[in-house]
Amino acid sequence: MVDPAETVDGFTDEIAAGVTVEVNPVSGGKVDLRARYAGDLLASGEYAAVFRGSHRGRTNRGEFINNVIDSLSDTPIEGEKIKTPLRRWFDEMAEIAAEEELAFQPDHVVEIIEGTKTPIEIHGGEETTWKVELTYGGRTSELEFTAGEMVNGGGPALQQKIANYHYELIDIEQEDWEVIRDYWHDNSEVVAVVEETGRDAVATRFIERMTDAVRPLESLEQLPNDPSGAWYDADNSASCNDVPDGEPVLWVQSRFYADKLEAIGKQIEYSGQLTKDLIADGVLYNSSVRRTWDGNFDRLTNLFPFDPRALGIDESDVAPAPGDNTDEVEP
Repeated sequence: MVDPAETVDGFTDEIAAGVTVEVNPVSGGKVDLRARYAGDLLASGEYAAVFRGSHRGRTNRGEFINNVIDSLSDTPIEGEKIKTPLRRWFDEMAEIAAEEELAFQPDHVVEIIEGTKTPIEIHGGEETTWKVELTYGGRTSELEFTAGEMVNGGGPALQQKIANYHYELIDIEQEDWEVIRDYWHDNSEVVAVVEETGRDAVATRFIERMTDAVRPLESLEQLPNDPSGAWYDADNSASCNDVPDGEPVLWVQSRFYADKLEAIGKQIEYSGQLTKDLIADGVLYNSSVRRTWDGNFDRLTNLFPFDPRALGIDESDVAPAPGDNTDEVEP
């Protein structure tokens, strides 16, 4: 049997009883198959994945074999005598193709695979990415593919990235993509897994921004004139739910909360999700409380009950109420 890796330009194999099959690789990862008997054409067609073990490959092989058998009805050869040898031939070709798959691929697929630096890095996380260092058309770049692109037919994505970074316009058929993707998968390794989710990162940035700017105040009366002011309620005198007895609460103004949310690039609509995440993380005791706060605000106002310790705040950070002389020295 001819090894296709040695004759990429095409070859002919004799199957049995004078029946031969001609194989010629064509574009798109397909092969042109032609079966002949005594020089007469029995069946022909271009088939994708015909030498692969996929369902599509087996289906295409079956179609070609059936066409050959049907055409043999007009010859002295009994079709059933050719059917088994022809199936065996396809099985052997599939084994060769598995070992020398590039022999059947178009030039751009071969160049992409040979230009891939291995191992390919997989960066796991909320959005896993494959980082592929590719040399193609004389240029080298690092391409990133999301899990969605890897799973859901990334041929168009690869075409676009090659055009964008390598200035080459190529057509990548689905079969081409499967060959490239399978090669990348077989030659990749996980180099990092980021446990933090996007929501975790947003919550962390928000807390950092708020901690840097918030002003813990001793008196509730100080808040209306200070947007960044937050009341340090040392013993939860405001009776916030879900706070253990005697534990402190830092009441943060809703306007300050909204400002810090926008400062990290999030719209106010994200406030509900952020509040849930902060409660789940133990930073926030509960959702905001809407009151006039003993008449200190002209209208109903929302304050958020934070655990000051989760923000790195304790009583030593609290600014005293106006009029308190903190600088007085005892005799």
